[in-house]
Amino acid sequence: MNLFLCMLTAGVLGILVLTGPIGTFVAAILLVGILFRTCLLVKDIHTQTVPKKSKEKVQDKVQDAYERYIKERDAKEMER
Repeated sequence: MNLFLCMLTAGVLGILVLTGPIGTFVAAILLVGILFRTCLLVKDIHTQTVPKKSKEKVQDKVQDAYERYIKERDAKEMER
């Protein structure tokens, strides 16, 4: 069914383009609107799948590992 709708839409856009400058203008508006809506949907998907605080969590893990390394290094130096 989606394939049929896509073929029908492509046919209508083709007829609009052949009707002259007004048809071309309407077809261009439709294409730009579809591209804009697609960009918004991709942005929504991205914000839902990627958490906002992922960078902070990674930095916290790195900071914790670094502090643990420093403590272990200092403990080994104290033993000597």
